[in-house]
Amino acid sequence: MKRPRLLASLALLAAAACGKPKDATPAGTTVLDWTTANASRATIPTAKIGARKAQDAKVVWTTAMGDKVEMTLHVETAPVEFDEGKEHVSQTSPVAVAMKVTANDKLALKGSCDGPNYQMPSVGADGGFVTPQGMLLDCNVNATLGPSNDILSFRVDGAGKVEPWGVGGKVDIR
Repeated sequence: MKRPRLLASLALLAAAACGKPKDATPAGTTVLDWTTANASRATIPTAKIGARKAQDAKVVWTTAMGDKVEMTLHVETAPVEFDEGKEHVSQTSPVAVAMKVTANDKLALKGSCDGPNYQMPSVGADGGFVTPQGMLLDCNVNATLGPSNDILSFRVDGAGKVEPWGVGGKVDIR
């Protein structure tokens, strides 16, 4: 008569093992929260920030291992002015980026951003370099499940355009 109890216990353990891992980042968690105060460029935290433009997007990321994560992305951009060296700089830049999980079953998620940095200059009519308008902020969301690790990398420009690059898996941002 002990056999049915043993089978029932094994069935409960198997069901628990197939559920959500305990370290999965739950829906509602903010995994990325960047502002100019966190900028890696030393002149940005003290920059004068103009009128902000905000936009939101839905991000659906399917990792290379086939795990799916849904998130919301909030981006704010603005004109910024700061002094760098002996020059006064006027640019447009991301000034806030936040990402919140809306659906996730398995992955531990953590995000970070680096920048903002200037875009690569082009050569002007006088032969000198011309720095394009719109600084770039590089962001990553790392996803781990046991020994597996995948990264969603994306770049936000000064106009608020979000472009994924170097993504493990497939990403849809709309």
